[in-house]
Amino acid sequence: MPWNKTSGITWKAGIGTARLRISGSKTAAIGSIASAFDFSHRPKVVLGEFEFPTIGHVWLAQQERGAEVEFVRAEGDTIPFSAYERSIDRPTRIVGVTHICFSNGYRSPVREIVEKAHREGAWVLNG
Repeated sequence: MPWNKTSGITWKAGIGTARLRISGSKTAAIGSIASAFDFSHRPKVVLGEFEFPTIGHVWLAQQERGAEVEFVRAEGDTIPFSAYERSIDRPTRIVGVTHICFSNGYRSPVREIVEKAHREGAWVLNG
């Protein structure tokens, strides 16, 4: 395969070019993902309060399609795992979690959040 940006990205990620999609922004990409979900059986979307504002807007726009958006509240400059743990349950379709907060540099406990979400059968979108 000739080397170019796409082949370089797929090689580093260990995936084929058929599985790669490039978007102009994270918000646009998440909008495409959000609009593909069926919220009829598992309507809950859990987001940390430290998500970039436009990400919250994308998910809030899904409310007219049946999504129930819940924001996990910060405690000062952190969002402890226990706060996510209380929010993630069986009705949760997807959990959005930012790895590093754009405004204060807080590092989310991603591993624990992913494990909890998967135990409840939810997807995770880490950005």
